[in-house]
Amino acid sequence: MQNKLHFAQGTISVPFLSEGQIKKNAFGTEEAKMDAEMSSPVEDKYKKDFEELVEMGFTREKVAEALKLCDGNKEHAINYLFGSS
Repeated sequence: MQNKLHFAQGTISVPFLSEGQIKKNAFGTEEAKMDAEMSSPVEDKYKKDFEELVEMGFTREKVAEALKLCDGNKEHAINYLFGSS
């Protein structure tokens, strides 16, 4: 076994990283940072719409993401939420 990932019928090969080469918690830290950026400002700016969408059964994280991506437009956020479920 070569410990490589092969693409394009074997013309491109990429070696797998060993445990020592992988940064620990790199994704968790970035995810927490993104959550903090998205939740607080969105909740404050669009509080009423935010709460209404949460009451519809969507998670706070998804609602924050939808409102941020849709520039606070509640109708577009609803379409996004139903489309991404």
